[in-house]
Amino acid sequence: MTRKVKEAAAAGRIAVVGGGSLGLLLAGRLAAAGADVRLVVRTAAQRDRLRAEGLCVEAVDGTIRACVPAFAAADPPDGPVEWVLLCVKQRHVADAAPVCAAWLGGTGRLVAWLNGLGHEEVLARWVEEARLYAAVTTEGALRMDAVRVHHTGRGETHLGPMKPGGEGPAGGAAALSPLVAVLRRAGFATCAKPDIRPRMWRKLAVNCAINPLTALLGVPNGALVDAAELHPVMRAVVEEVAAVAAAEGVVLGDDPVGAPIADRLLDEVFAVCRRTAANRSSMLQDLERGHPTEIAHLNGAVASRAARRGLAAPVNATLAQLVRAKEALVHGRKG
Repeated sequence: MTRKVKEAAAAGRIAVVGGGSLGLLLAGRLAAAGADVRLVVRTAAQRDRLRAEGLCVEAVDGTIRACVPAFAAADPPDGPVEWVLLCVKQRHVADAAPVCAAWLGGTGRLVAWLNGLGHEEVLARWVEEARLYAAVTTEGALRMDAVRVHHTGRGETHLGPMKPGGEGPAGGAAALSPLVAVLRRAGFATCAKPDIRPRMWRKLAVNCAINPLTALLGVPNGALVDAAELHPVMRAVVEEVAAVAAAEGVVLGDDPVGAPIADRLLDEVFAVCRRTAANRSSMLQDLERGHPTEIAHLNGAVASRAARRGLAAPVNATLAQLVRAKEALVHGRKG
């Protein structure tokens, strides 16, 4: 048995839930690496196209074509899986949670590849906390259509338990080893972390600084670097995120509420803006398509958690209100 086959077998069966850009990317590359993968999508129409045409991943290093068994969310599972990789928008988590639970059975583990806050509580109603994990990734992907995805940029992926220290030596981050191995085999730079929360909050800070401003102004990410007038706003956003994280027991740096961590977070924001300069943020794309945004799970979640902790997050709260107002205006025009 080759090393590739051994690693794929050790990970066990994997169900990727979500037929968007990240879900298609993961399913395609994992299948090409020899993993036993299922792809669970929301609609029967996408399922039927995947069954008829297969899945295509386009990247700078070549094109991958994979035949991945596809299921619609309403279809019964063809058996329990060891891992569910949940890759949906926050607004679809409530509908996806029972689907994930059905595929997992009583022992499988779920890894949520989501941005923002709030999904932890929803998923915990369906899957016990000890089996819940989170992924933070900087992989870039763009869905071209129901069966094609463009792998726009390589990144890093970190996995870890949502509730650190909740399992014994054989659980927690240690349980991720087989999944990490097969993800690496599939070409993803991946590692496991005993506490994923700092990385989740750092990515939250980046998204809170970039997404609402690009959505409100209608500009690509790179424009934020050149607009010096926005920099104090972006700094205030990350300062508020760091303060709320610290109140929730998540330390983002040596001085979680002082200048050093704010400087480092703002550097991360600008680095992402430069690396993705031509990209239009997902929030901007949602507004352009007339779709609901994830603002409630980004800046809105920061503001509400700040209030629960007796803190103020006025900049995040204001950005959330402005995006909601723009949503209402956009939906009104399209209605």
